[in-house]
Amino acid sequence: MTGIHLWPEKVSHQDGKINTGFYLEEASGSREHVWYQIPAEQAAALTSSADPFVLGALFSAMRAGKDLIVHGEVSPSLLRNLDEFQQVWSVCKPHCYTHIDVIPDQEREQPRHPDEAAITAFSGGVDSCFTAWRHRTGQAGRGQRNLQAALMVHGFDISLRLKEEFQRSSVRAKKAAGQPEYFVHSHGKQSLKTWC
Repeated sequence: MTGIHLWPEKVSHQDGKINTGFYLEEASGSREHVWYQIPAEQAAALTSSADPFVLGALFSAMRAGKDLIVHGEVSPSLLRNLDEFQQVWSVCKPHCYTHIDVIPDQEREQPRHPDEAAITAFSGGVDSCFTAWRHRTGQAGRGQRNLQAALMVHGFDISLRLKEEFQRSSVRAKKAAGQPEYFVHSHGKQSLKTWC
């Protein structure tokens, strides 16, 4: 099993936005750039850890069956959780995903403030509604997070071709989320076949 190298890039500022991201590089020399852009006023939410980038690259590495070599620091708790996460996916979809190793340059736990706001993926379905309910009502036990936002991505559950269906679903999901002012949706680059 050969590896895919993940190289975080430096944060840059442009026109009131912050750009951050990473490169994925294979032994063949091919490189893929993945980037994120956020409003400058959200700068405090950025981390020096490569944790978010590992999450963004994990499924690609699992599909390729190649270890993810991270040139940066990753939280040991994330590595533990991803091990169990990968076991589930590699058993449920063995024709799509292989359990891989995530190998960081350094492991260091990121400090977490108890009041730190959290976001959840939200489709408006049973699982996402249950997740939102558990955290908003204090029923999540040790896993409790200060859930303040829900994210619905057009292109994950609903194809990008189905614009009206996504619009109707996002209106329903916004109501189900219970706090419309915190509900956001995003558009994927393409309709992703992430789940095979």
